[in-house]
This record gives sequence, structure tokens and C-alpha cells, in this order.
Amino acid sequence: MRKLNYWIAVTLVLLTLSCQSSKYEKQANGIIIPVEKKKVRLQVVSKDIIRVTITPLDSFSSEKSLMVLDSIKPFTGWTVEEKDGVVLVKTSSLTAEVSLKTGEVSFKDSLGVSLLQEKKGGGSSFKPVTAGGK
Repeated sequence: MRKLNYWIAVTLVLLTLSCQSSKYEKQANGIIIPVEKKKVRLQVVSKDIIRVTITPLDSFSSEKSLMVLDSIKPFTGWTVEEKDGVVLVKTSSLTAEVSLKTGEVSFKDSLGVSLLQEKKGGGSSFKPVTAGGK
């Protein structure tokens, strides 16, 4: 009987955990946030650089970045928290905020002074294009 109660308790805990959906996916170098019909990715490059990429697809491009060097050791001095419908990615000198509702991204310095603010409601839009025959 004790084993049955144990397995029922374990099953209930696992069921509860599986029903909770995370609003963002934490990765080694940043986060991915699904918003409406797009995904917003923030990659922490250094205490002063957070790279933002957005895609309407299921996954991000695997093409090499001209901006980020793969040989650089991943920066680990950052944290992530969710607060009042916003996900905050923080380093010692920079905070990036992403709205969970619209995907709108903004940046503030360590004193909370706004450095960059995307258009209210999220400024990204997508149109198919052909470049270089692709």
C-alpha cells in the first residue's frame, strides 16, 4: 500500500510539473521566448553586448554570424528573471527586457536609464525575400 501511495504522489508531482509551461527557454548563452507567431532570442555575448535575433520560423538560422565569433568562450555573468509579464536578462552593466505579450525589446543601463526602446507593441515584421538566389 505504501508503494502505491508513493507512486501516486510521484505521478501527481510529475503531472503538475509537465502542465506548467515555461514562458521562455533558458540556454547556456541566453534565452528564447516564443511570442505570438515568432521567436525572440537574446544571446549574452558580454556584460555590454546582448545580441537579439527574431524569427517567424520554428528554428533560428544555423548560418554563421558575421557579428559573433564562435571561438569566444561563452559569457556566464548574467541572470534571467520573469516579472510582471516581462523577461529580464541582466548583466552587471545592462538589462534587456522582453515583453511576453508582444516581444517588444528594450535595453537599460545599470542605473535603469533607457538606452534603446523598440517600437511599442514590438517593431518586428517579416516578409519573404530572395537574396543571392536563396
